[in-house]
Amino acid sequence: MGLDWIDSVGRYALRFAAGIGSTAVAVGAVGAATLSPRTWRTPLARRALARQIVSIGAEGLPLTAAAALLTGVLVVVQADVWLRRVGQTQLFGPLMAIVVIREVGPLLINLIAIARSGGAMVVEVGNMSLAGEVAVLDALGIHRFGFLVVPRAAAMGVSILCLTFVFVCVSLASGFVVGAGLGYIPGRPAGFLFDVLDAVAPVDVVNLLIKSVAPGLITATVCCAHALTASSAPGGLSRAAALAVQRSVLALFVVSATVSA
Repeated sequence: MGLDWIDSVGRYALRFAAGIGSTAVAVGAVGAATLSPRTWRTPLARRALARQIVSIGAEGLPLTAAAALLTGVLVVVQADVWLRRVGQTQLFGPLMAIVVIREVGPLLINLIAIARSGGAMVVEVGNMSLAGEVAVLDALGIHRFGFLVVPRAAAMGVSILCLTFVFVCVSLASGFVVGAGLGYIPGRPAGFLFDVLDAVAPVDVVNLLIKSVAPGLITATVCCAHALTASSAPGGLSRAAALAVQRSVLALFVVSATVSA
């Protein structure tokens, strides 16, 4: 009896490891299919991709812009407090680059995408599965992986990358406007921009790409997998959506921490 808890922990650890392994394999398959030209030869796949980009990317622009505007203001206000204490106000540009480009931008945009589209994706695909529409696709010879999963994963990755770029630009612009207006940032916009660009190394650009695209692919894959295996019992789909969102957020922080390290 005293060792029962060890057995329970071991079983949970094995299930957790198996889940990570299966998710990694699925994400790898999705990534390979996304990069394959054969995936996008059919108009059906291209239309599905376009619909998801509009839903995830275009419709997420207002929230992204608002979050970026506030982030730029908050970063400048907090930076002024600490940089003035150490007499290093000339580091506003590099600090904005470090905070917004390297860390906050990709992380916050992925969280927004998970909140806006992750649960909705589970509900949409799950309802299709429970209503028998996925079985109809199989009967028509339309592979569920290529029609349901890959376009959503590709759209999630592309949309998050584009939204991150918008977030960075708006954050830097709002930070400069507020900082210059309050006297925190001396000089002209060109000088501030050059300070930011000087602080960005090629590795930062690579990190930004990975932190934007990889969690997006994982989120879409996890959400579609939970949707296709959701229980038809009452509350089964809502539980699947909640679990998918939790695991997507966990994967996001793991990827972000791994790349930053």
